[in-house]
Amino acid sequence: MDYLCAWCKQPLLKKDSDATNHSISHGICEKCRFELEYNRIPIQDLLNEMDGPILMQNSDGRVFAANHAAQNTLKKKISEIQGKLRGDVIECVYAALPGGCGYTEHCSACIIRQTVQITHETGQSQNGIKASHFHITPKGPKRYWITISTEKVGDAVLLRIDDMQPFLENSS
Repeated sequence: MDYLCAWCKQPLLKKDSDATNHSISHGICEKCRFELEYNRIPIQDLLNEMDGPILMQNSDGRVFAANHAAQNTLKKKISEIQGKLRGDVIECVYAALPGGCGYTEHCSACIIRQTVQITHETGQSQNGIKASHFHITPKGPKRYWITISTEKVGDAVLLRIDDMQPFLENSS
């Protein structure tokens, strides 16, 4: 399969399109990677070209960009996302506890957090990772099954929400 640069849509060289390392963007060509690294391409524009809801976050889980699909999925404006911790952005019920996102007794077992950390530390993309997520709703916490994929870009990690479905208590 031939992959195109996530930004300029030109065919990627083999070294830029290694699918194990670029599961979300399928890679960015060398020219665009340089342009992105030196902020000549607005990150927001690049994310909006990608499929699915995508959050871009730094090593401590703080989200600094989100594409339009993520804003729509999360029903949030970009101002409600940028600079916030991942758990606050996705409205994790545990992020509202004392200590906040990343610092409660539940956080060390968080599959979403672990997946992002693995990608950040190793550079290896993760695909189709399933996790349970307790979401804050007006009627109280609601459990969801969430499927995510991650990819490291520079010193940041892209987190794509592949699927998010309510947990059905009586399903087998």
